Amino acid sequence: MDLRHSNLALTSGTFVDLFAGCGGLTLGLLNAGWKGHFGIEVQEDAFATYSANFIDGPRYSLEWPSWLAKRPWDIKKLLTEHEEDLRRLRGKIDLVCGGPPCQGFSFSGQRNSRDPRNQMFRRYVDLVNIVQPKLLLPDA
Repeated sequence: MDLRHSNLALTSGTFVDLFAGCGGLTLGLLNAGWKGHFGIEVQEDAFATYSANFIDGPRYSLEWPSWLAKRPWDIKKLLTEHEEDLRRLRGKIDLVCGGPPCQGFSFSGQRNSRDPRNQMFRRYVDLVNIVQPKLLLPDA
């Protein structure tokens, strides 16, 4: 897509944050004027921080869908249990962002081709293919 000729305003839109951690990308996008739909994080401590800041927080509020429980989510389970719900987001989500785990294939640290986290990027792509956002912001 040639963004110079796009009708999409790059200063705002609706986003979903995958592998959200504590919410660094969410915070940046919200501060830039974007509207968050939801964020997915499997680690309980990280999701607790994410929830305190962006779900139950006093300053920010995401447009959390009623079909998605506000709890830590594994992306594989999300795709299995909510594929049709995610499909209904087509045309409503402008940006999917997030950083799938890269420890198994990163040049920093010990690479391990058998690390199961290496498959998380594939699940990221699966969700992108279902939702079909206008933009993608992978954090590697």
